[in-house]
Amino acid sequence: MAFVTAAGAGAALLGAETTGKRKTGWGVPNVAHARVAAGRGVLPPRLETQRASLVRAKCWRKDSKEERFLQLERELEACVEKEDYSAAAKVRDELNQLRTDDEVAVLMANLAFYKAFDRQDMLELERAWQRSEQISVIHPFSSECISGFRAVMNSWEEILRGSMMTRPSVTVSNVQISVRGSSATVTCLETISARDESDLRESLVLATNVFAFTNGQWFMCHHHGSPVLAFARK
Repeated sequence: MAFVTAAGAGAALLGAETTGKRKTGWGVPNVAHARVAAGRGVLPPRLETQRASLVRAKCWRKDSKEERFLQLERELEACVEKEDYSAAAKVRDELNQLRTDDEVAVLMANLAFYKAFDRQDMLELERAWQRSEQISVIHPFSSECISGFRAVMNSWEEILRGSMMTRPSVTVSNVQISVRGSSATVTCLETISARDESDLRESLVLATNVFAFTNGQWFMCHHHGSPVLAFARK
């Protein structure tokens, strides 16, 4: 998920503009260069020392996707405020392209999760999830939110290997994707089919899947399944 980090606080403290195109070795906008480009001169020694300290502490290593998204949003607001609608249209187009590219990637990550579930492939299912103790899952009819990587994986394995169902399979429909920076949300309708003894049973679940962009890839970090009650289907 996208969190406010020390990088954001540091950028606000130093008033760093992102219009400068030179970057430091850490992938950090060169604040002094940006200020020169804006006609404000170089940073005072005290602030430059603070900036260098933040870089050494790696506090500036904020996700580039998130930073770019926020930068474009700021640029769009500035263009509209200046009534420069031609420039605003260009920024809007870049924002839309960024969203489109991410939506495709998130859709593929979402499909990878369901493909792993349908194949009962725990290895692939684990790969679809972010390896973090912050991930969580709420299964249909569950009385608790399960958190932690191993606990979440154990819960999926219990579902796939449970004696109550034989070879559960799932298909998804009504998929909707929302992406903002380094976090994304997917909502969809799951149709789950499973054989209980000799009967084939089918159930509907409304699912919310949350993804985080980590190390250049989208990973699931939360899944919430809400059963669709019989009267709600009519």
